Amino acid sequence: MTRRPKYELTDIIIKHNGALLTRIRALRTFEIRGTKVSKGALGGFVGSEINLAQEGNAWIFDDAKVWENARVRDNALIAGSAEVYGYALICDDAYILNRAKVFQKACVKGKAQVSRNASIQGTAILDEEAQVSDHATVTGDARVFGDARILNYATIKGEAQVRGNAIVKHHAVVGQEQLLTNCVCSSDLTQDLAESLRCQTGLLPINGKVILYKQVRKDLRSFFDWRFIYTVGAEAEALQVIMNHKACASGLHASHANYWNEAQEPRTSTFLAIEVALEDIITIQAGKVRFKKGVVLGRYDIAPIGESK
Repeated sequence: MTRRPKYELTDIIIKHNGALLTRIRALRTFEIRGTKVSKGALGGFVGSEINLAQEGNAWIFDDAKVWENARVRDNALIAGSAEVYGYALICDDAYILNRAKVFQKACVKGKAQVSRNASIQGTAILDEEAQVSDHATVTGDARVFGDARILNYATIKGEAQVRGNAIVKHHAVVGQEQLLTNCVCSSDLTQDLAESLRCQTGLLPINGKVILYKQVRKDLRSFFDWRFIYTVGAEAEALQVIMNHKACASGLHASHANYWNEAQEPRTSTFLAIEVALEDIITIQAGKVRFKKGVVLGRYDIAPIGESK
């Protein structure tokens, strides 16, 4: 026996971002995770009936909007002024709340939640009980699982994976193919700096200092400013420093020993080991540390793959 439709399209039509969207009305009474939707109750807006499944208890509340080829199904809940569009999929028991946006080919499933101006885009996947909020962004092919929390303007991008009880916050950026599990990652220098270093670079501070690695020319000149020359045994200090949370800005830059500048030929470059005090670190973004000054401890050459030194 086929169950009758859950909702219908009303004659309330609005124009939003160039699309005509129609408000929905419930045709029967049902409950979605403790919230009752009564027969006749108005819901949010859709572009067409492909956007919200007639099966299951999925519902669009308030002035939330789902359009283009996006789909909401199962017991997913869209509310507030949330927007779901493109080819996005919201399924299982996922929540999309407040002014959150999910678009392109992103997928939010499990019991994951997106809220408070956060955005999920690209082909990113949010699953299990992960939460993204407070202007945070998950994009590219990134994956966020478990009880992970992405907060406060943080960005997860590329093919990064964040799992377990990991927390990424305060403008931190996790990218490339990084994997974070059960740790706190933050670019706020007043919180969790040592843990952020461990998560993003694998390096552990000792007595308030950490040894970072920098790829430079054989003559110890910077690849980005040939006038800047490092000296083994001496302190290197940035000529200009801008105090913000951007990874690529004025200051000195270093990371772990395997952080290669792929544009540079190994035969023409060398690595420096630089000791940096935690108070001289400006920010940690995508595994790269930007800092004010540090002592150059030594240098070592790396042979190209397949060659011996």
